[in-house]
Amino acid sequence: LKYRGGLDSVEEAVKCELQKPSPMRMWSIAKAYELGMSVEDVHQLTNIDRWFLAKLHHIHRIKQSLRSMDIFGLREQPELLREAKRCGFADRQIAPMLRPKDCDSALSPGLKALSDRFLGVQMYSGGRVKEEHVRYLRKKLGICPVVKQIDTLAAEFPAETNYLYITYSGEENDVQLP
Repeated sequence: LKYRGGLDSVEEAVKCELQKPSPMRMWSIAKAYELGMSVEDVHQLTNIDRWFLAKLHHIHRIKQSLRSMDIFGLREQPELLREAKRCGFADRQIAPMLRPKDCDSALSPGLKALSDRFLGVQMYSGGRVKEEHVRYLRKKLGICPVVKQIDTLAAEFPAETNYLYITYSGEENDVQLP
């Protein structure tokens, strides 16, 4: 969100941007949540349905939760990682949100052993968390997408072509995988 001169604050600029439909409006909603505005505040300014705004606010809360922990904390909360994936966060997006450990010496012997054993792909020994660390953790926790099928013929006839999609919202695959 680009701050336009003449307004007293970033919050004022966001409120102004929220009041008119534009391609930037979605980013303004995200910024409004970062500034502490509620779903009701955003609704009053945009007249966007509260249900949709609540869904966006949920994504914001997931992002805040991820920013408050490191990869070892995330390992202890697999339900948060599962929900982040269900909400559409990529491993590449999750990695930079996680707090890094300062350095190798900041890891206790227990965490050092854990990182050696658990994050195997490329041992995490402090510093920036990488996409590979999150992917390995996700797979180790059994958080994998499933393949779902949409019946394009509404069960009237057997479908000759499959319409498939991958999601983290399911429990099992709809089709047999090789």
